[in-house]
Amino acid sequence: MKHAELAARNRPGGYWIAAADPTAVERAITGEVAVDTVRRLAVLTDGAARAVEVFEFYGSWRAALDGIAELGPQGFIGQVRELEASDPLGARYPRNKSSDDATVVFAELVAAPRGRAAANTERAQLTDAERIALADGLLNRTLNAPGIYGDGMSRMAAR
Repeated sequence: MKHAELAARNRPGGYWIAAADPTAVERAITGEVAVDTVRRLAVLTDGAARAVEVFEFYGSWRAALDGIAELGPQGFIGQVRELEASDPLGARYPRNKSSDDATVVFAELVAAPRGRAAANTERAQLTDAERIALADGLLNRTLNAPGIYGDGMSRMAAR
């Protein structure tokens, strides 16, 4: 498994890891979605994505999103850890390593205020210093929010 995985890394037809080769970012698959069509979203590292891609515990990404919404990021990663522990040698679920660091970011989006509330927010004028302070406060709250959970190295990177 390890040899096949390494042979496919950062090669056309394989998969790309920027940590091993920063130019891999040029191969990123990107797209756009109208924000008013998104109710919730999740971002998973490959260690967390094992629930879908390796263990096939969830039959689809939509089912995985439902699982994250129900269990929260920490509970979802807990499921991955249980699946890894149930097959430590990778006999049932072949994989490169028995366990991998995992991070899940989950967000449920709410509608923007309309009417009078929207008009009030549009009138607010912030100085550059106030904008920076607001952004800094939001970032600190976001990185410590219950919607983000990671373990291992990914958790340290998020702090």
